[in-house]
Amino acid sequence: MSVHRKLIDSVNAICKLTLSISFQRNDVISTLPVRRVALTLAVSVLGVLVPYLEYSPTHIFNPDWPGHAKLHDVWQLLTNSAFAAAAVFLAWTRQDLRLAARLGLVAPVAFLISFFTMDLYGGSMMNSDGTELRFGSINASLVMMLIVSAVLGHIAIAQDNSQGKEVGR
Repeated sequence: MSVHRKLIDSVNAICKLTLSISFQRNDVISTLPVRRVALTLAVSVLGVLVPYLEYSPTHIFNPDWPGHAKLHDVWQLLTNSAFAAAAVFLAWTRQDLRLAARLGLVAPVAFLISFFTMDLYGGSMMNSDGTELRFGSINASLVMMLIVSAVLGHIAIAQDNSQGKEVGR
């Protein structure tokens, strides 16, 4: 399957999942406190879980990685954590969560673009020890980033149907 086709299929999956969440009659992410918690959990995947997983011999402490690659990995982890922290701050200090959700989408969308274009630059989801985290036959990181993107995408575009206006306004 071509990189272009994989990217299109992934974007379609995110859009369908986001729209199916957004237009359910009894929206589970309908109150401000629930949306705040959902946003916090979603960005915590990139701001907390991913750095925890990469603080390991397969990534940051991989003796086979050049120092420059390690620097880029730590830089990426700190940048993603900063985006996540800023999104959480905005979510808990503002009524309108759309900006926080859009800020939170930066890292997972960047991951998805990187994932679907890895053939262009020789990237791989395989660890140096030959392992790959999977949910069934699908890469676990891809699954997580699709879920995170769907939750944040929903919050970024959701409508408050009870008041006929966008959520958070």
